[in-house]
Amino acid sequence: EYVMAGLALCVSYLPEMARLVKQYEMGQLVSDCDPKAIAEVINRFDRPMIDAMKQRALEAAKTLNWEAEKQHMLKLYESILS
Repeated sequence: EYVMAGLALCVSYLPEMARLVKQYEMGQLVSDCDPKAIAEVINRFDRPMIDAMKQRALEAAKTLNWEAEKQHMLKLYESILS
């Protein structure tokens, strides 16, 4: 939902989220879920960085959405049922 909303992301190192954030360069990763660590990452954001990440999130949303993912899921189901 955050990608679809075009937001700059600040996420923990969950494998899939980290991969997507890095791949699309739409946010920053936080190594620790400690409030101080999160604040340190957020405080590094400046306006140009936020704007760029928001634009990249909107671009990523063109492929990271249900319409696109539905096709992958249906193909997986078909391969299992075949």
